[in-house]
Amino acid sequence: YDGLGISINGHKDITIKNCNTHKYYYAIHARNSENIVIRDNNLCCNKAHKTDSIKTEDNQLWPRTTPDIRKDSGVREYGGGLYLLESKKLIVSNNILNDQQNGIDMFNVDYAIIEKNKISTQDAHNWGLGIRLSDSSSNIIRDNTINHVDRNCEGQGNRDICKKGGFSD
Repeated sequence: YDGLGISINGHKDITIKNCNTHKYYYAIHARNSENIVIRDNNLCCNKAHKTDSIKTEDNQLWPRTTPDIRKDSGVREYGGGLYLLESKKLIVSNNILNDQQNGIDMFNVDYAIIEKNKISTQDAHNWGLGIRLSDSSSNIIRDNTINHVDRNCEGQGNRDICKKGGFSD
C-alpha cells in the first residue's frame, strides 16, 4: 500500500464521484483546497495497521500491541479512506469507506458537510476510527453509518473513544 489514489492540493471547485479506489496509503487526499465534492465513491482496502491480538481464557480478544490512534501523528501514519487537510467548504456524501485504518481523517477542515457515508461493515471493518476531526470547526456530520470500527479498545486504560462509536474529536 503506497501513495495516494487521488490527490488534490491547492485547488477549487472539484467533484470526485463514482470512483473505486483501492490499495493505496490513502484513497483520496485533499489539502489546501476549497469547494470540493467527494461523493458516491467506493474507497476500500487501503492502508491499515492491523494489530496483533491474543485470546484470553474467556475468549476475549486483547491487543498485543496497540497503535496510538488518539494522536494526530498516529492517525497520519496508518492510512485510510479520506485524508482531508487544511481545506474548507467540502461535501463528503454517499461514500463507502471500509477495510482500512480510518474512514475519514479531517485536520484543520472548516465548513464541511459529512453525510450519508457507510463507514465500515461487519464483513469489512476499519481498524481505527470511523471519522476523526482535529482542529476543525463549523462542520456538519449527519446520517453516517459507522459500525465495526476501533476494534482494539479492549484492555486500554482510556476507553472514551470506544464509547463514541468510532467518532473522535
